[in-house]
Amino acid sequence: MILTVLSHVRTNNFSDPQLLDKLSQAWQSASRLLDGSNTVRSGVYHQYESNYKGNYTLSIAVEAASLAADAGSHE
Repeated sequence: MILTVLSHVRTNNFSDPQLLDKLSQAWQSASRLLDGSNTVRSGVYHQYESNYKGNYTLSIAVEAASLAADAGSHE
C-alpha cells in the first residue's frame, strides 16, 4: 500500500499545551482536501524522538490508489 500524506503535525502528548488543537487542525485540513469524499483516512505516528513521552509526528494519509479512483468518479 502506498500512502499519500495530506497533512502532518509535530507534537508531544505530555508537554504540548496545544496538542488537541494541533491534532484537530491536522485532521480537518486533510478532510478539506478530500472535499467530503468517503476515502478512508489513516493516522500514521512516526519520527519518534525517544519513547512515548517524546516528540513525534502525526501524518494524516490516504491510500494513493483511492485518490486516483475518487478523482475519476468526479469527471
